[in-house]
Amino acid sequence: MELIDFNQTITIENCVLGAVLIFGGSIDLIFEDLQPDCFLLKENADIYLAMQALKKQNIPIDFITVSNELKSQRTYKEIGASYIANLTNNVFTSANIEHHSRILLQRYVGRELEKIGRNKSKDPLENFISAKRKIEELENKIGKKTNTQHVSTALQISIQEMQERILSIATENSGDSDE
Repeated sequence: MELIDFNQTITIENCVLGAVLIFGGSIDLIFEDLQPDCFLLKENADIYLAMQALKKQNIPIDFITVSNELKSQRTYKEIGASYIANLTNNVFTSANIEHHSRILLQRYVGRELEKIGRNKSKDPLENFISAKRKIEELENKIGKKTNTQHVSTALQISIQEMQERILSIATENSGDSDE
């Protein structure tokens, strides 16, 4: 991931978390779609996990309740009060929280697809089966929770490309055995 994308992703993560801290009810707009592993920074994933726990318990979300939940999850000392407070510095509204959460979700899917693409063994069929299984797991994890059609489309395109590569490799290998 390029540095610009990384920095922009962190900024978006911070805006989403900051918006939820200021406008606690805005978690309702992203709760079903966004998961903690969609966040690049562990601190942000931990904070979002705490927010989800509060939402599930019907506890209002704000600086104090999130801090207390992080303490109960034993991650507060690693994160600290100033980090949590700074999340709200550049947030003035929660109007774009759904859009920002979709961007985080897209980037998460992209990172996961990159991981799948890097995982290679010598057996092309094994690569394909493993990649297909991981893509199906990813689609089950996020595909049914979002209305972002482009995520599903990206997964379908990836599967199609892998099938084409396997066919290409199989054709090349069958040509080698004819000689």
